[in-house]
Amino acid sequence: MLVSAEGGRKEKRILVAEMSWLRRIAGKTRRNRIRNEVIQRVLGQTEALISGISKRRLTWFGHVVRKEGKRLQAKALYCYVDGKRVEKDKQRHGWTT
Repeated sequence: MLVSAEGGRKEKRILVAEMSWLRRIAGKTRRNRIRNEVIQRVLGQTEALISGISKRRLTWFGHVVRKEGKRLQAKALYCYVDGKRVEKDKQRHGWTT
């Protein structure tokens, strides 16, 4: 569900952390040279943590889509911003000399 290259790295880190937790639960280390699939099968894990995160994100997305457009979540999702822009070249002075 994560799109960017950075998102792919985050996804990889989550998968690595998940496997280290499963190895610790199973009482095995990387030195035992047991494949990830075997550890997952022994512990009865059927769904990866990443897929659960993706499902929850989609659920939240559906929740936000059903809200009115005036709500903060919908504004953030669709990038509706009220107000005026600040001029970039204009310096701000907090004090005078």
